[in-house]
Amino acid sequence: MPHRLTTERLALFATLLATFGELHPACDHWVQGPKSASRKRLYGQDLVHADGTPAEPGSTRPAMTPSTLGRRAVACHCLSVGLVT
Repeated sequence: MPHRLTTERLALFATLLATFGELHPACDHWVQGPKSASRKRLYGQDLVHADGTPAEPGSTRPAMTPSTLGRRAVACHCLSVGLVT
């Protein structure tokens, strides 16, 4: 009996891996926005605005580090892929 359970789990894992392996690229092209795609790679310590433009000293607009902006973009990407799947 334990052998059958292991085989079923491996089959389920392979099925899920194949399904999500095919859905992820589709979500990248159809669900994820271009802004999110380009901001996922941002990192650094200089301040930027939410649109990715550099924050000037004395600016009244909210600012954050590029690393924070990049992490937000990755979180949005994960959420969108999770919602579709």
